[in-house]
Amino acid sequence: MVEHLESVALKEHVEAEPEALNVIAQKADGGMRDALSIFDQVVSFTNGHITYKSVIDNLNVLDYEYYFRLTDCFLENKVTECMLLFNDVLKKGFDGNHFITGLSSHLRDLLVSRDPATLPLLEVGASIRERYQAQAQKCTPQFLYKAMKLCNDCDLNYRLSKNKRLLVELTLIQVAQLTAEAEEPGQGRSPKQTLSPVFNQATARHSQPATMLLPYSNRTPHTVRQNRFSPQHPLRLRRLQPPEPARCMPIRCRKHRRKRRFRS
Repeated sequence: MVEHLESVALKEHVEAEPEALNVIAQKADGGMRDALSIFDQVVSFTNGHITYKSVIDNLNVLDYEYYFRLTDCFLENKVTECMLLFNDVLKKGFDGNHFITGLSSHLRDLLVSRDPATLPLLEVGASIRERYQAQAQKCTPQFLYKAMKLCNDCDLNYRLSKNKRLLVELTLIQVAQLTAEAEEPGQGRSPKQTLSPVFNQATARHSQPATMLLPYSNRTPHTVRQNRFSPQHPLRLRRLQPPEPARCMPIRCRKHRRKRRFRS
């Protein structure tokens, strides 16, 4: 789209800066017809001399400079400067949702600028590209990932929030504290909660229970019985004993009515 706008500018003999054409392409959001209409409006406003400053003034676009300064404040953990910059943006008439979406895009462009393989995905001019590469080297990938996640959550919750300014300010505070090396009291960060064992491990290692509980089938409520499979179990001892000899029991013979003995 930027190449097509450059060709149109050459045909119409209009002087246009590459950064200005990139802003027009971003404002059109991928629509060529919208980009051409915006281009015609800017040409009529600037009398055929399109600059980056004139485009952002006429299209009400937030300057890149705010996001570069804000990222530097993030890396230096300057919470106060971040809130003052956001206040300046609000005074210029920009919406907080527009500001946070632009910050998300800026962090995305920084992530793209870190790797030369993904550098063609950066749709800015040559001078802005070099500035993105310089600032991207100061940011770690972990910082960019977490900052993009926080800004995206703020964008999703912006419409439902009753205090929209406070939501954006809390997001800026959280992003500014991502690179904090040490946690100091009173800086807005909650202390890390760690769970410590109730008993000392050394004491628990030396203290052993007095008796070991057997399975439920091998113990009674009051005493601990022996295992029934052991040789000392009473049932096992009774089975191992030889059988007792048969006894002779006297009975009465019904026929003769006298006692007789027989072997049972």
